Amino acid sequence: MTNIYANLAAVVDLARDLNDLENGTFDFSVLGSAPIIDEFRIAHRTIPCLAGQISNHPLLRDGKSSVTSQIFYMDPHKRAARTFSRWYRLGSLEYLK
Repeated sequence: MTNIYANLAAVVDLARDLNDLENGTFDFSVLGSAPIIDEFRIAHRTIPCLAGQISNHPLLRDGKSSVTSQIFYMDPHKRAARTFSRWYRLGSLEYLK
């Protein structure tokens, strides 16, 4: 088993905060002790993901070459991977060699 995102508590906290924001119940007073980022801009960075031929995807046609969202869990022996958006069954493992 490979737990690519080892800090589960951080993911749970993020989900709670996003839920509170959506429901209008987020307490913005917690920002009083948050770090400050000046001269900020949107940046991009590399994250772990899977790339390959997709089949049985609810939105993509079979055989389409695609890249997944960020991987949070992967176990090649169980042939399973969990990305941000969904579970994937891993096909042939020959490309991992």
